[in-house]
Amino acid sequence: MTLFRMLAVRTIYTKHDGAQLKLTVALLQPPNPLTWNDLDSRKWEIRKEYIDLIYPVLMISNGFMTGTMKLLSKTTYNILLIGHGGGIISSFFSTLDYVKTNVTSVEIDPLMAEFAKKWFGYRESESQHLIIDDGLEYFKYAEKEGYKFDVIILDACPNQPDPHTGVFCPLKQMLDNPVLERMNNILAKNGTLIMNFIANMNPDLEKQVMKQASDVFKDCYKEHLNTNEAMITCSNDMGNNPTDNEALFNDRYKKLRPYLNIVPFHAEKRYQESLPKELKSNRIPKVEDWARDEL
Repeated sequence: MTLFRMLAVRTIYTKHDGAQLKLTVALLQPPNPLTWNDLDSRKWEIRKEYIDLIYPVLMISNGFMTGTMKLLSKTTYNILLIGHGGGIISSFFSTLDYVKTNVTSVEIDPLMAEFAKKWFGYRESESQHLIIDDGLEYFKYAEKEGYKFDVIILDACPNQPDPHTGVFCPLKQMLDNPVLERMNNILAKNGTLIMNFIANMNPDLEKQVMKQASDVFKDCYKEHLNTNEAMITCSNDMGNNPTDNEALFNDRYKKLRPYLNIVPFHAEKRYQESLPKELKSNRIPKVEDWARDEL
């Protein structure tokens, strides 16, 4: 008898620079046993504990890596997500039993919010909140109300890149100094800002964006995902980055690693490189290996 595994996913695409760009990927759970009566995948459940794309992995893990979020803490961490998409990041947080979170997602497009509920299993609850609003306006509202968030995840992307700068994500206005200042004002004292940055990369543009962020936050670092995408992580704790404080970041990842069913590649690479030769893994996991051991 031949045994095989079925991998079924549901994906939202957009176009960027002439190519398809994945916005959301969710793993489907086929019925077991699978019969001819169950072949309609529209009815299959979403496995919310599964993350496939590179950028949400870092968005989820970097709040731990900076020390803002701590494992097995009694604290409930308030997370603000600008750009809800299919809701996979919010849904993933709802599955964790080793950290308590209260996630507020802000999505400007009502249709995308309905997609998240209908096709990606997103459900509002006491710890999962979805607000239909412009993220820029919500920053003003949150600042006025005195809200504080431990982690702000910025994943707000327009349909087309900015014609002048070539930046696809985040919105150009999100990088303006007054907006960054407003984000900083609603960030908790030990908080972390995590920003998905997609552009037609060039050194000058990267330096400009990093300077804009560093003019507001005390410490920012970036991690390249590919030639056109990087994750920018900022906090107000000087030296809170893997270059200046490699040992601390390796220690944080070492503690986090057993709890994750996702592998933040950059942290894993740094961790493996820091180990004595006899303890190193035979190879660093490739991107396509992430999270697939459980399938």
